[in-house]
This record gives sequence, structure tokens and C-alpha cells, in this order.
Amino acid sequence: MGYGLLAGQTLLTPALIAAPPSASAQCGYLLFTAFACWHFRKPISHLIILSACAVLLISAWVHDMPWEAYLLVPMTLAAGAGVSRARSGFNDAERAANVDKLTGALTPRGFEKMLRTELARANSDGRTTALIFLDLDHFKSINDRYGHSGGDEVLRHVVTALRGVLREKDHVARIGGDEFLVFLQVANDPARQESVQSSLVGAIETLPWGVSTSAGGIVIPPR
Repeated sequence: MGYGLLAGQTLLTPALIAAPPSASAQCGYLLFTAFACWHFRKPISHLIILSACAVLLISAWVHDMPWEAYLLVPMTLAAGAGVSRARSGFNDAERAANVDKLTGALTPRGFEKMLRTELARANSDGRTTALIFLDLDHFKSINDRYGHSGGDEVLRHVVTALRGVLREKDHVARIGGDEFLVFLQVANDPARQESVQSSLVGAIETLPWGVSTSAGGIVIPPR
């Protein structure tokens, strides 16, 4: 949809320059600009705003329009910047809901959204996938020994260790204080789930804090 809005803005540009534009055409151009800024991130949204302001300014100057026409330039600048900031805030909130701030792993909400999408694709492609659950053992003793800041550091290293074992398109989620879920995008080889599970446990247990973990997994055939 963003490209459609950008196309509409582009198509209106020669009309604004070729002949004195109507108020509705100018307002429509402003709206196309504002809505296009919602669909594109910086710096593209900033380029859209600046180009729109330049077009409105040139149009008003070429057609010797009254001073009121020039007011559309700061209006477009304010509207585009406001929409761009709103979109940035929305993206930040969406990321906070889907990505764990401490570890960078998915949250339960983010994992659920990812899982729906990935399972639909797997069904379509006829792929087998897998889920692996990992629970750190006696994590409270680590917090007691190193403090909560030390425990947080351990959790961050656990996620890094898990990602070091996984393929780029696999996913890790932190679903509890010390509980993690791993999604394997491809597990057509029946042995892959068990092999990866063993590697994940080994990666955690080689960390310098003496962390151990319990793990279990399931294979998910298509459909």
C-alpha cells in the first residue's frame, strides 16, 4: 500500500506544476504525503516530506498563487513529521511487545506470531519443523550467587549461545524467567531435532557459570 500512495503522490506532482492546482488537489497531495510517511521509515519518509514541500513551493511560485498557498508547505512538513514520529513510536512499541529487552529473544507474544506464520509456510511447502523447550536448572542459585545483574548477564549469554548453534532462520524465545523455546524452521531429517537439542544443551553447559539445563522437543510434520 505504501508504494501505491507514493505512486499517487508522484502522479499528482506534474498536475501541480503544469497548471494552477485546485485546493482539493493540493490537499490530496498533502494527504498522500502524510499517509506515505506512515508506510516508509527514515530516511525515506524524510525524503518524501522534503520533496513534497519542494513541489508545493514550486507550484505556488510558478503559478503566482496567493500567499495562502504557501501555508501548505509548513502544513505538509508538520503533518509528515508528525506521522513519521507516530510510526516510529508504533514500531518501538511493537518491538517491545515482540522482542525481549534483556536478551533480544522473542517474547511469548512475538513467538506466537512467528509460529503462526512459519507453520502456515511449512504446511504450504510440505516441510517438517520442530520445537525445543529448554529450562535452566537451579537458576535461583545463580541469582543468589551473582546477584540479579549477574543473572541477567547469564541469560544474555544463554541466548547468544543458543543462536550460535542455530541456523539463521531458526528462532529463539524467552517464555519465562529462565525458560526458552526454540523453533527449527526445517527438521525434515528425523535426527535433526535431537541433534540440535543436544547441541543447544551442550552450548549452555559450556558457559563459565556452571549452568545446566533440561530440554525436550517435538517434531511437527506438515498439516
